[in-house]
Amino acid sequence: MKILIILFYFIFFNLSAKSFEVEIFFSINSNDIDIIDFPNNTKYQHVKNTANWQNSYGDYGVLKCLFNIYLGDKNSNAKLLGFCDGKNQDNEKFWLELRRNTEDFDAGIGKSKFIFGTGKYKELIGTECIYAVKLLDESAFSKHKCQLK
Repeated sequence: MKILIILFYFIFFNLSAKSFEVEIFFSINSNDIDIIDFPNNTKYQHVKNTANWQNSYGDYGVLKCLFNIYLGDKNSNAKLLGFCDGKNQDNEKFWLELRRNTEDFDAGIGKSKFIFGTGKYKELIGTECIYAVKLLDESAFSKHKCQLK
């Protein structure tokens, strides 16, 4: 009986939990990347880029981001920390923190978090998201699944 109650609780909680999605489309300009190569074939990168985004609420807008990335030998063990400053079509603003620690630099899973916001984004402060990212040439595509509190 306890197992049924616990199972019911988790099913009900997952059905009643509110969530939303954000898709981000990054543009990468090689002139906006600074790299330090270390003698052991690792490297440190500072990347500045811009992005367009849209979410499942129908909002859309632009982002300006700065990322620090440490890469192991042969671009393995990517450790990323980044911050983005975004605004939507109504000029409401939000700021994101992005973290990722994955084996592969070109694709991986990380976490993002709304750290500041104005307008409707004030309600999202502290909201964490899981994201997946894939790089292709001079672009990166990420999808964030966010769970509301």
